[in-house]
Amino acid sequence: MQLRRTPPLIGDSFTHILILKMLPTATEVKNGDLLILQTQTYTKSIDFNNLNFLKTDTSGNAVVLSDLSGNNSFFNTLSVLDNFACNTFTTSGVSGVNLPTESYNQFIINGGLVTRAVSSLGSPEYATLTGTVIRNITAYQNNFYKRIADESSTSPWILPANQYILILQNTRTRTYVLSGFFTRNPWISLGELKPWHFYLTPTLAVSSIPYVDIIGTDHHNNLTFQADAGYSLDTSTNFSWRIFFSKKI
Repeated sequence: MQLRRTPPLIGDSFTHILILKMLPTATEVKNGDLLILQTQTYTKSIDFNNLNFLKTDTSGNAVVLSDLSGNNSFFNTLSVLDNFACNTFTTSGVSGVNLPTESYNQFIINGGLVTRAVSSLGSPEYATLTGTVIRNITAYQNNFYKRIADESSTSPWILPANQYILILQNTRTRTYVLSGFFTRNPWISLGELKPWHFYLTPTLAVSSIPYVDIIGTDHHNNLTFQADAGYSLDTSTNFSWRIFFSKKI
């Protein structure tokens, strides 16, 4: 292409010819550079600043300086700082799932995109939780957590208050009836109670260690036990009592 200034002006002895193909190639286009636009009616220049939606270089790299929109686009690789949700994502022709907000535990993933999600009670992790994890936790807790029955002559539900066991002078034993024990502690059976679950403390000094034996029930299913001072007492003596029983859950 040639640009010729014709006819020459009066007094102008030069005719300027510009051969575009012979110009050096620009390495970058920026604002302030001029583009030449030739039509059938005129030849004009356009400042590249008026085309500032795109910045390019001769290597084919381009930076969009404004919004870019269209119907379809195709990229070999796409990297974005922010990705806003659209209606449907697809990968290899398979669409991603658009499901209600729920808890899902089984997924199918294609190319980094979740294409199927379901919630299944028979899933491997469910079987692991119910068959292994929960059982192990339960076994662990059973070594530490116990149910405890702790009743004594000073317990608030024992009426009248401070209900001691009185062993009379010249005797060594007294049977005590504890009302409602098995009602308050239905998880304890009579056969589980042993003498070492009972503690006796005299209010006066005695010369032997008191203990409990003959553990049973009366016709109202109340707990009965016999307190034994260990010898025939010289003086009538009150004994406070305590039952402490523990059992793994």
